[in-house]
Amino acid sequence: MQSNSLVVDLPLPILEQIRQRAAESQHSVQEELVELVTAKLAADSSSVESIDDSLEGLTTLSDDELWQTARAPLAEDVNRRTAELNEKRRRQRLSAAEAEELQGLLHCYERHVLIRSKAMALLCERGHDIAPLLVPPAGA
Repeated sequence: MQSNSLVVDLPLPILEQIRQRAAESQHSVQEELVELVTAKLAADSSSVESIDDSLEGLTTLSDDELWQTARAPLAEDVNRRTAELNEKRRRQRLSAAEAEELQGLLHCYERHVLIRSKAMALLCERGHDIAPLLVPPAGA
């Protein structure tokens, strides 16, 4: 995949968070930013790009980009809010707006799973061992 340079001025607290995440995951700051943006775009249910187009686009990615995509976690805000609404649904009935929000979040989750799965399938086709991706993270 072709890349372009982009200069972005970030508030210092955000930059420090990104640096910390990069250090924890043993990535460069650039790799961490690409992963964060990729995860956010994958989770964006308002995207006009169809899932078919997203999946087809994965075929043009380099192996490194596929590994990043396959490792990308679900956006934390999507994960947290889905858990909140699921917990509330167990205790009581959701409002119509909450039920609609949960459906949108589940759509984001399904899209994320499909994209990660396709990235893993492409890695397999290219001769990579994806077994490490199939082991649940510690504490999961």
